[in-house]
Amino acid sequence: MSKRRFSAFCGCVALVASVQAQTEAEFSYDKNTFIKYNDCLGIYPGTSLALNEKVWIFSSGLSPKIGEVVHVIRAPEAQKKFADLGFDKVRDDKSLWAEIGCAHSFRGEMPESLARVAPEPEDSFGLGFAIRALPAGAWIAEGRGDSVSMGAKDNPYVELVRHLVTDACYVSDSLIRVKQFPIRKGRAIVQLDIGKVKKVSPEKRRLNIEEEMRRVEMVYAKWAWPEYKKKRLEEWERKDFVESVEICRFFLDEKRVVNAENISRSTGVDERVDTAPDLNTENWADTTTSAIGFISLNEGKDWDVLLVDAGWEGINYSIHRLDGSVVHFSRSLYTHH
Repeated sequence: MSKRRFSAFCGCVALVASVQAQTEAEFSYDKNTFIKYNDCLGIYPGTSLALNEKVWIFSSGLSPKIGEVVHVIRAPEAQKKFADLGFDKVRDDKSLWAEIGCAHSFRGEMPESLARVAPEPEDSFGLGFAIRALPAGAWIAEGRGDSVSMGAKDNPYVELVRHLVTDACYVSDSLIRVKQFPIRKGRAIVQLDIGKVKKVSPEKRRLNIEEEMRRVEMVYAKWAWPEYKKKRLEEWERKDFVESVEICRFFLDEKRVVNAENISRSTGVDERVDTAPDLNTENWADTTTSAIGFISLNEGKDWDVLLVDAGWEGINYSIHRLDGSVVHFSRSLYTHH
């Protein structure tokens, strides 16, 4: 390679690196992130949204997509009008619901303003984020984080973390859950959960089923109960109840382990206020905190994770560097007073 060509090549590399660094430095999650419930956004002091602005929508259980702001209103105005008219009148009037219905979504702690985005989300748990002005070069993990059925034996992801896994969560019959969030170039962010469970005793299992039967019988008419009882009993008989579980949770980018943490869970023990799990071999890894999306501002060198932590008393939203080194955004929405 000639000196001139080499010099030009070095100049291009330096320019690309400079643009990437500039992109990261200029973009602010804090000024461009809005918490979301269904198709409603909360706008808090220090930021704003205008009609027709485009935002990236991240929702639990859905693929990221681009939405558009179709309505903005001051929250006190929406709240007062909603209270004066009443829920039924607003709900039954399509135009009123589009105008002030978001006051119902944020009926706990109210933000400064409310916005509605289109298109409306698909049928899913509606918590998430809207992010404006993401750089054109940002990498966004796609997909819903679907679980992939894999056992512990010959699992390629388990092999990658085996040297990091402790005996606290790994035994020959450990439970495995793999969730994949595809990204470009054939890569994926993978959430790997490895769980060592302690199942309930046969006696406790019997008592659990009897208690559940008594509970649901109270809400069914006597004529409907015999048929439904059979169905519910079959469902519960198939369940493996779990007393406690020790989880090793990993996030991987291809073969690179980006984050690792240990989680202890027990049936009936609050993980947040009035949020106590009833664990079984299906929901053992469903912690209150869920990763719903991933963004890289430097072409996959670092990844930012979008987290929603839902509990009875409120919802915590945060965006931070997946390795834990930087917190970009954090807000708690209290839904009970």
